[in-house]
Amino acid sequence: MAPGRVTTRAKEGSSLRTTARVLAALFVASLVGVVQPATSAQASSTAAAPHRSVGSRIDAPLAPAKSKAVTRVPYRVPDQAAFARAKRDAAGRAGPTSYTRSDFTINATPSSGSVVQGANTTFTVNTTVASGSARPVTFSVSGLPAGATGTFSPASVQAGVSSTLTVATTSTAQIGTFTLTISGNYSSPPTTHTTTVSLMVTPGPDFSIGAEPSSQGILRGEGTTYSVSTLVTSGSAQTVTFSLAGLPAGASGTFSPAAVLAGGGSTLTVTTSTSTPAGTFTLTISGAYANPPKSHSATVTLTVNAPVVDDFSISAAPASQNVVQGQSTTYTVTTQVTSGNAQTVTLSVSGLPAGATGTFSPSAVVAGGSSTLTVTTSVSTPTGTFTLTISGAYANPPNSRSATVTLTVNAPDDFGISASPLSQSVVQGQSTSYTVTTQVTSGNAQTVTLSVSGLPAGATGTFNPASVTAGGASLLTVTTTTTAATGTVTLVITGTYPSSTAHSTSVSFTVTLPPDEFSLAATPTLRTVAQGASTTYNVDTQLTSGNAQSVSLSVSGLPNGATGTFNPATVTTGASSVLTVATTTTSAVGTFNLTLIGQGSAGPTHAATVSLEITAASSGGPTVGVSWNGQFESDLAPPDPTGAMGPTSYIEAINLRYGIYGRDGALINEGDLGQLTRFPVSELSDPQIVWDPTSQRFYYLAVDFYTSEFAFGYSKTADPRSDDEFCHYQVGAFYNSFYLPDYPKLAVTRDFVLVGSNVFLLLSYYVGSDVNWFAKPTDPVCPGQLGGGGTFSALKNADGSLMSTPEPAVMLDATSGGWIVGTNDVSTSGGADYLTVFKVTKSAQGQAQLSAATTVKVPRYQMPANAPQSGTTQLIDTMDTRLTHAVAGYDPRLGATAIWTAHTAFGGAGSEVRWFEINTATTPVLSQTGTVTDPELYSFNGAISSDRAADDVTTTAAATGRNMVMGFNTSSAATFSAIKMVSRRGTAPQSGVVLIKQSPGPYVDFACGSSAPDVCRWGDYGGASPDPLSANGGQVWLSNEWNEAMTDGSTPTWRTWNWSARP
Repeated sequence: MAPGRVTTRAKEGSSLRTTARVLAALFVASLVGVVQPATSAQASSTAAAPHRSVGSRIDAPLAPAKSKAVTRVPYRVPDQAAFARAKRDAAGRAGPTSYTRSDFTINATPSSGSVVQGANTTFTVNTTVASGSARPVTFSVSGLPAGATGTFSPASVQAGVSSTLTVATTSTAQIGTFTLTISGNYSSPPTTHTTTVSLMVTPGPDFSIGAEPSSQGILRGEGTTYSVSTLVTSGSAQTVTFSLAGLPAGASGTFSPAAVLAGGGSTLTVTTSTSTPAGTFTLTISGAYANPPKSHSATVTLTVNAPVVDDFSISAAPASQNVVQGQSTTYTVTTQVTSGNAQTVTLSVSGLPAGATGTFSPSAVVAGGSSTLTVTTSVSTPTGTFTLTISGAYANPPNSRSATVTLTVNAPDDFGISASPLSQSVVQGQSTSYTVTTQVTSGNAQTVTLSVSGLPAGATGTFNPASVTAGGASLLTVTTTTTAATGTVTLVITGTYPSSTAHSTSVSFTVTLPPDEFSLAATPTLRTVAQGASTTYNVDTQLTSGNAQSVSLSVSGLPNGATGTFNPATVTTGASSVLTVATTTTSAVGTFNLTLIGQGSAGPTHAATVSLEITAASSGGPTVGVSWNGQFESDLAPPDPTGAMGPTSYIEAINLRYGIYGRDGALINEGDLGQLTRFPVSELSDPQIVWDPTSQRFYYLAVDFYTSEFAFGYSKTADPRSDDEFCHYQVGAFYNSFYLPDYPKLAVTRDFVLVGSNVFLLLSYYVGSDVNWFAKPTDPVCPGQLGGGGTFSALKNADGSLMSTPEPAVMLDATSGGWIVGTNDVSTSGGADYLTVFKVTKSAQGQAQLSAATTVKVPRYQMPANAPQSGTTQLIDTMDTRLTHAVAGYDPRLGATAIWTAHTAFGGAGSEVRWFEINTATTPVLSQTGTVTDPELYSFNGAISSDRAADDVTTTAAATGRNMVMGFNTSSAATFSAIKMVSRRGTAPQSGVVLIKQSPGPYVDFACGSSAPDVCRWGDYGGASPDPLSANGGQVWLSNEWNEAMTDGSTPTWRTWNWSARP
């Protein structure tokens, strides 16, 4: 807004100076009879052009108008006091925060339950809605005893529904009485309630077991018995099944009977054999219930004694030895007396490999003595690992014992060497490599030192590493200079052991002159696109050697339903191309690797790989195309963001900056509005930017709130890249310095430039709403003067009341004429149920003419309540019910031009956004309407546009032109501000809400309180415009406001966001 924007500099003005200025202005006004704007053509069916020229070209930046001090107020309304009262009434209707917190209660029955170990029990958990709306309740339980688990069926319910808690116990579950806490949770808003029940766990059937005597002793081959008894310890008697563990080898045990009823007994009989080892063994006697599973055991000991006989044992160490062919090794053989008396042990060995012999020293020993076995091999002894059996024998009584060892016979240390590849070719000045591999062919691995010979002049060879352990590998890198000798040579790669054993291998090495070569690269490496949208990659070529050549480009790997085109399709090495990948609504969804191929005319081919991610087109709402952070300014509020899309670029305008972006959101040029307009930047506000499909030009407008002039201009081409590519004009014919045209809104028709505004005398007294018009300039040479124009002043609704905030509709195609739409001022009327529409046409004399006011009936609207924010008592200004944006374009569903517009009204939590499509086929009439509303969210600051009928085709078969996308903001006492959007395709239901950008915290800055206590500026509007290209038909480009987290509560942290979307 004009003085509606608040700056940090604005606070420096003196109220005394302002009062003096207003009194002086009133005195001058009384002398000159100022009661209306400098031009006063009243609203009528036609208006003459009182100005032969409305403005002149700016050839040098204008000097600031320092003679006038301005008190900057929030935004202007016809009656500030009435506006404040209406806002208070809206807040009263909405309630203190307009937010009823959803809540619930929870209880469980029965209040107590009992369960036997190993069994289950259940509780019924009931929920009721206590306030607000029903939300999902998620259950949990705590306090369960060890060995018990709790499950809910279902695990979550909608508040008002019940669930069953099943508590399951194991046979070993903890016994006792426990208090269980059952919890129910809302996730949003976060809410938890609990209830308690009592659970008693009682013991199940159990028993004990015992055995006697506690120990028994027998000779090997004999048997013995134990008496086993059982006793019921709890519950009813069950069958006890017996088992036995811990018996020594060769022994067995049997129970008689094998199972008894708890309280009964059994006899365990243990029988040994002559092979049962002697010793004392612990036997475990177990008894088990089958159901519920219970097991107990008792232990007894069994001592097995052996008859005394002469016996011995034999062992050998080490357990294994290694020997090289032709050498020898030894083992130590040890004997021990195991029973009876020591006798002579005669030693022998078997299992020796061919060519090997074994001798004992001594060959016989008395049991308890030792001997050395020497094994000698020959050079013909086979390699391998062999098991040797060393035996010792008593003569009387005959008895034999043995032990085994292993003997590994190894060949002498040796190795082999090889290299790959067998040949390599390299261009002068470059390098190549060979992998050198060694292998142990016999014996142990030793260090192999590597070397190379046979290198041509100008070439060097290095190994990494220079030596390896046999079995390892090294990389030989051969590096050439740019003058290295060309041709093919044989390189000899040699490896040498420390023992001087050496082996070699040969490879071929060729040095050639550099070829004509190039490299190929593509950026970015990943693009994400929704079904039906398109995206681009930049493809760059670079000359790497030789001479430049022609490179033909192609792409492979595209999924079904996607196409790729290069512009240009062929480049000269060193040049770039753009690959455009277009998808359809049926394109496969997923991530795909695309191979970009460059085929050189001299023969070389190179490729680059990029990834393409195709996401599903949302059936629940519009899909986002490109999306990026827009312009921002650090010392004023609010931003007033708007934007327009041309064939190749998107231009965003805000207070007090502009930005030119590519279709991918990449910044092309940016600066302040002073650079763009040539006006003093500190005097400007309320920027506007539109695209005109008829002239293929961008048009901008801003108001100088010091001089009441308009800064106006247009681009010289369809693709401006900087402020120098615009024509700049000073439009001062409409108002003198006593009148301020506030909240100017710009539209361009086939013939005229239209500017709608609310006009204030001396910055404070509303005198009506005007529409200024003048002949549309298109000449790229920037003529010195603009054409003639005039004013439709003090526009009125059909009922005679003053129309508020006239919105000239932005023309979307060359088939649509000029339209103006506005509202009733509800701050004084209390509410209204209509919009007012005017049509602008061209008279026979070439002047603009205005139709009579047409009333379009809409649902009744009232002043919206300001929106609360989480984390602060400061509210967000939702403004009044004025229309903030309007577009007009051909709708094939209607077969005529439709006006699309939106405003904020009371509803939902306190404010909602309502949108309208008006059919202009005959008398303008409401075709369809919709509302973005939520019982817990405030919605506001909407900007709507239809998509564009491709190439202005006026056919009812056109797929686009009948659909819309609308961006808007939301906030509430429980949330921060956010940018969201909805869409509608034809007359289908309005889509779900899609989040575009979420603010991370509340918005509070120095402008809070400038319009009303505890109210922060926002908006004052957003931007929405369709894509003008048929190749991108169905896409809408939007701009809106969000905020970073609050800093010091004074510095503005607002930001703007730009994005494209398909309905």
